Amino acid sequence: MKITILKQKSIGYAICMIGLAGCISSDNGIETPDTGILSELTIKLAFPAVEHLRAGGDPNATEKEVKIETANVFIYTPQGFCESQTAIQGEWKDGVYVSTQIPAATGEKKIFVGVNLPSPLVDKLKNGMSNELTQVPQTLTVNDLVTANALAMTSPLIACEVKKQASENVLTVPIKRLTAKITVEKSPSLETGGAAGKTENIVFAVANFNQRSFLIQPDDKHDPNWSGAAFNPNEFLPRYDETNDAAYSFVPINEANISQITAYNALYASENTSELHRKKEITRVLVRAVFTPDSIVVKEGTRFVNKHATALGITSPVDFWLIAVPRPENELLFFTTYSIAVDYATTNAIPVNDANIVKYTGGKCYWDMFLNKNNSWDVQRNDYHQCVINRIMAPGRALPSVPDPDNPPPADTEIDANITVTPWTVIADEYNLVP
Repeated sequence: MKITILKQKSIGYAICMIGLAGCISSDNGIETPDTGILSELTIKLAFPAVEHLRAGGDPNATEKEVKIETANVFIYTPQGFCESQTAIQGEWKDGVYVSTQIPAATGEKKIFVGVNLPSPLVDKLKNGMSNELTQVPQTLTVNDLVTANALAMTSPLIACEVKKQASENVLTVPIKRLTAKITVEKSPSLETGGAAGKTENIVFAVANFNQRSFLIQPDDKHDPNWSGAAFNPNEFLPRYDETNDAAYSFVPINEANISQITAYNALYASENTSELHRKKEITRVLVRAVFTPDSIVVKEGTRFVNKHATALGITSPVDFWLIAVPRPENELLFFTTYSIAVDYATTNAIPVNDANIVKYTGGKCYWDMFLNKNNSWDVQRNDYHQCVINRIMAPGRALPSVPDPDNPPPADTEIDANITVTPWTVIADEYNLVP
């Protein structure tokens, strides 16, 4: 897809531009240099084919992922001063994005284009310098990067020369989304294992949403929080809220064999790369389900008896407590009454604490999927992570917080990932979920 900004012909008169190499008088036959003359610039915003980026005619596209609500063209001097900022208001005509003209003074320039950027950021950039784009971390929340209708996108900083003839001023500018895309789906042969029971209502959310980004991606792909010494937990958002699913981003996982990616429930994550790749600082997908065990331990006199949940009138998720008893392999016992769980632990010399008697509130249980293990768990802008769940081992964890946060994820024990690359770019990961 190419978005072409069409221009009218140059209006063809000279003006003096403050801060530009001079507008010299042409009296006495002295010719005016080709600097500081008002001309026009034609910009073509392109999703480069080499990056496999989304294009308007791609059947996998969603309107939101290609929509341009606003585009701002920033023109910088070679010294990095922002000479002008033009907000483009255009419309699609026959597959081409047509905008109003962009005035530009002749001479050496650097061009940056921001698409769907929040207005406070646009105001900040137009009064700043080009190093704001490449060296200054910007604080961008999910609401800044992903609106109801569009995604934020940026171009690199491109050096060019604006000439007097507008017809010569045609510049193709590649743009990238500032986010990655994530979908989660069931495998056609999805298995549920582990403890006997019913696993249902499977949803997913994004955890460790990095709030600091460079507007232009560095060549080494490092984000502002890449260094272990730079890690600040206050700069990462969980992106989920256990008290209100709608407040953040828990959405249902997709069924198997959906024919079009446009029909998938998609979430978006900011770019997030890491030097140490600790669980607490890399992006993960948090999978949540509710689990109803088949058997519940009750107490009859002094005896502890396993009874089927339905015989106890339990047909939907409830609070339960789990005790793992080594025999020598762990046997999982479920209780719906805490006092009975305590009695069982005391009778069997199991210390009574939250680690040994684990509460599952409302039957909710959790697993993690750490993205892109073949690339050091880095999540980069404009990548599409397509996650396929092959197997779920219930009941998972009782809490959404990640265990062992200072350690890197295990490479094989929790995640079985196969990665392919298709337009967006797609990183398709397959997972076995175990507690």
